[in-house]
Amino acid sequence: MSRQPNPKVSTRVSPEWKARIEAIANKTGRNSSQVLHEAIALYLGENDASTVGVTLQDILMRLEALKQQAAVRVLLGR
Repeated sequence: MSRQPNPKVSTRVSPEWKARIEAIANKTGRNSSQVLHEAIALYLGENDASTVGVTLQDILMRLEALKQQAAVRVLLGR
């Protein structure tokens, strides 16, 4: 028995939302489809391993950025 491909879902969004989605994708190293898939999964309460992994990766990236900011502040004496 062959697996059916997942159905495609589409919608129109404002240019501002599209820009925000693309910014999130760029910041997290994903594409827009992955960002939208995660957003829908979160809305539906379907937190699968890939969603959790991406969320964890985002948290770790933010933590590293905060550490770097703190190190710069220490160097600048602030």
